[in-house]
Amino acid sequence: MKNCMMSDKRMTNENFENKQYPINGLRICIDQGGETLAGRMYSKMTEEEIEFESTGKMLLMADDLFDRYGYP
Repeated sequence: MKNCMMSDKRMTNENFENKQYPINGLRICIDQGGETLAGRMYSKMTEEEIEFESTGKMLLMADDLFDRYGYP
């Protein structure tokens, strides 16, 4: 499905519409709705997209990413 408002290419840019984003900011794209949300996260801390299968897993993966890079 992958219907995110911004294209993957634009998400990797440092500057989107002249706005700076913090290093610990996350962009979240929801690809599957319903009882369980699934999708992708993007962060400046990693070049790879992070896929998640549920909201709980998304939070744990985000926490792990922040712990690895020392950003709360």
